[in-house]
Amino acid sequence: MPIFKTWKSHSVSQIQLRLLLIARFFAILLFYEKIYTPLLQKVHQNCQKTLRVMKLMRYVSRNLNAIPQLLKAISGSVECIRVIARYCTYDKRKRLNFIEKEIKILTTFDAMEHLS
Repeated sequence: MPIFKTWKSHSVSQIQLRLLLIARFFAILLFYEKIYTPLLQKVHQNCQKTLRVMKLMRYVSRNLNAIPQLLKAISGSVECIRVIARYCTYDKRKRLNFIEKEIKILTTFDAMEHLS
């Protein structure tokens, strides 16, 4: 039963929990908007690969010192983009991944809209 003692000893007030959740939410939003989205475009332009947000988050959490490298990649460092593409993109497979399916559906809708 030591897990319950751990939970009890690390409990926080309702206000602290809300503040922690809000802070994490803002951190995720900033990461997505300022790092993931620009890198998604750069990796696709330079390597024709699709960046995975979960792999990128795992990469950053394991390599916090990589954040300056990510910023260099956003500003155009091709070597940094290649490193990100190597570790943080979808694997090659025959079936489409989620992003590719989404793009295919949106492209189909766009083509149908132009026919109307």
